[in-house]
Amino acid sequence: MTAPGPSGDAKPRERVLLIDSDDGLRRTLQLLLAGNGYDVRSFASATQALADSACGEADFLIVGDMLLDTSAANVVAELRERGWQGRAIRIGDLGDANQVNTAADSFASIITRQGGRLELLGALAR
Repeated sequence: MTAPGPSGDAKPRERVLLIDSDDGLRRTLQLLLAGNGYDVRSFASATQALADSACGEADFLIVGDMLLDTSAANVVAELRERGWQGRAIRIGDLGDANQVNTAADSFASIITRQGGRLELLGALAR
């Protein structure tokens, strides 16, 4: 999709692959991101998202840490194996130090579920 740029020309919208099993949070984030100019593809499970032919075209992955079918880190690993070069953001609890260190290897940012909208938008802008 394209949206008019500041000079009136059309520029491609940045694409977000959003995966979270929490329907309410996923819908809220989808509306927030779309309202801020992102092209969002949203899924309740990693299986659904990874089966989508466009999943590798995303500029960003936003993934919850309480998926029912796999871990957030496994989603990133699968996309990387397919050649995906985007930035991954995990939404969830910070957990213990070992979990944070492991996640830091896979994710550009980790945002808590209690984190605000500005925190998420800031992570995308980095």
